[in-house]
Amino acid sequence: MKVLSSQRYILLHIISPVILGVIVYIFWRGISSIDPLMKVFPLFSSKNLPAWLQYSLPDGLWLYALLSSLLFIWKDNDGSQPAIIWIVLAITLSFSMEILQAFHWMPGTFDWKDLLSYSVATFMCLSYNLTKIKH
Repeated sequence: MKVLSSQRYILLHIISPVILGVIVYIFWRGISSIDPLMKVFPLFSSKNLPAWLQYSLPDGLWLYALLSSLLFIWKDNDGSQPAIIWIVLAITLSFSMEILQAFHWMPGTFDWKDLLSYSVATFMCLSYNLTKIKH
């Protein structure tokens, strides 16, 4: 039963967010190799999605998957110093990279929505996993 629970966790909290983020990138970020597909299937046109869904959602999904991966890897060491260090490092790097873009110290475009997406992903992942640990 524990193996099934682990497989379900990996599928729902690690693999699914990554796949959803990739799907958004492939279909709604204007990748030139699929532009002809967008003419055939207008649903895939970037005009049909709000900008935050196209640009900020994948970042949040990937951070959620990364944090879920780290929590899964360190699940037997709840509250251990290495686990906390890895989780704090992942969160700090995500926010830092966005902030560095604001100062043009890193390529990319700074967006407050990305920071909000990281915040929501962090909150959702940690609250889900901490609630699960308590039960």
